[in-house]
Amino acid sequence: MDKQIARYSYWIGLACVAITVVWRALMQVWPGIPGTLGAVWYSSFWKAGVVLLVVSIASVNYAWLRQEATQGRAEKTTARAA
Repeated sequence: MDKQIARYSYWIGLACVAITVVWRALMQVWPGIPGTLGAVWYSSFWKAGVVLLVVSIASVNYAWLRQEATQGRAEKTTARAA
């Protein structure tokens, strides 16, 4: 489950950053494009992208730490049995 959260949040975060870059480029090339579309501002996508990329990093680290703890417990039980 942790790996799926990391995978999806990473790709959605990259999509948000890509939307922001395209939006900013269009604002530079075509000054008539509005900075806001309704109530959505391009910085909302930027902030969402950053948050999702941080969530991705955190969930990968959590999965890695949980895996390390499981391996450590297995090594301790193996050492006691020997």
